[in-house]
Amino acid sequence: MTFVSNRTRLGRYVYAIGGNPEAAVLAGVDNRKITIAAFAIIGPLAAICAVIATERLNAAAAIGGASLAGGTGTIFGAFFGALIIQSIQTGMVLLGFDTPVLQMTLGVALCFAVWLDFIYRTKMK
Repeated sequence: MTFVSNRTRLGRYVYAIGGNPEAAVLAGVDNRKITIAAFAIIGPLAAICAVIATERLNAAAAIGGASLAGGTGTIFGAFFGALIIQSIQTGMVLLGFDTPVLQMTLGVALCFAVWLDFIYRTKMK
């Protein structure tokens, strides 16, 4: 999107409308058409971001103690799961770890939480 906003006509028009819509109309920009185009581009990008955020929250719920097979879980467990994920992520970023190592560490933490849930469920039966 940086390329689009800095190097294309659409990007220049979006900046013009954002700066002064009346001046953009006087300069020959079709505000309605450009606004619809901007929303049409941003809509799918927002959907992708929502999917990513939802996946992070599901991981937080699993780490916080909610069963992936359905059933029990608490709000406090999900909160602490999110706190654990964010603490691991922030700590590793501050220590200078690369993104792939960070993602692998979070994956291992999630696998560990799933394993603990499996052990807990088999002992309860």
